Amino acid sequence: MGCRCADRTAGEAREDGMTRKERNAEIIRRVQAGENKADLADEFGLSEGTVTGICYAGGITGKEKHRERNRQIVERVQKGESTHAVAAEFELGQPAVAHICRQAGINSRNERKKREERQAQERRERNRQIAERISAGETLAGLAREFGLTRERVRQIGRNAGISVRAMKRERNAEIVERIRAGETTAAVARKFGLSTNHVTHICRQSGTSVHAMSRERERSKHRERDQEIVRRVKIGETQAALAREFGLPPHRVSRICREAGIRPRGRLNDKKQLQARNAEIVRRVKEGDPLAAVAKRFGLKPPYVDFICREAANRKKRQARQSK
Repeated sequence: MGCRCADRTAGEAREDGMTRKERNAEIIRRVQAGENKADLADEFGLSEGTVTGICYAGGITGKEKHRERNRQIVERVQKGESTHAVAAEFELGQPAVAHICRQAGINSRNERKKREERQAQERRERNRQIAERISAGETLAGLAREFGLTRERVRQIGRNAGISVRAMKRERNAEIVERIRAGETTAAVARKFGLSTNHVTHICRQSGTSVHAMSRERERSKHRERDQEIVRRVKIGETQAALAREFGLPPHRVSRICREAGIRPRGRLNDKKQLQARNAEIVRRVKEGDPLAAVAKRFGLKPPYVDFICREAANRKKRQARQSK
């Protein structure tokens, strides 16, 4: 009888070729890796108490197993998480989490108070930033989207800080109208104030300012110098087609500019001053190196006649030089 016990303790071979010492070492290793004792007991054909005894003999106790878990629980409660949330994540009861914290010298109630104080401080800082940005002219809708609040809550924060949101809106709308009247586009103003172009147009309409009329006036003032140049050059004899090509306009637009100025863009020049101005412009262009054909096309003339005008101007200059002597 004693011999059989001695043989078993020496490590008799199991059916799968693993000795008892190797089996126990495998159980201890797998328990340390996190496997369940009940599952290991079923796998090795042992009772759960036997597996617990093997682990205890190997230096593994329940305290050692849960030490890392408890450390994580304590850290998360100290960071401000509620004991209910931590208990739900670790599949424990809230009293168990509170007990673990008390064992670590942490009062979960005091931690909750600290967490609430931190949250209150964060809300005060958030409300301060919101009040400053409302005073700077930012919209309630934009601030609500950024801070994850409703527009009404943002309005309440501004009112609690002593800011009249209506007064701020009136100032903002006045600045928008002023910028539009100064010549800025609705798109640029909308981007600056975080609004849509339709909203900017609506604000201007409420103040009696027509955005479309102002845009037309800006376009007219922008092209006024160009139209004056076209009229001047039509008066000295340049053709409508040549001016349309040069300024990138359709011919009917050049004709309209001339009609608005009270002149006809076509026809021969009968006025002596206009003829002299045209001929001076022709001579100047030829001297600058423009081809005779290009100058003739611009003024609606033939190249020989352009050459004749240049020769006449040269002869006139010679006569004036002789008379001065």
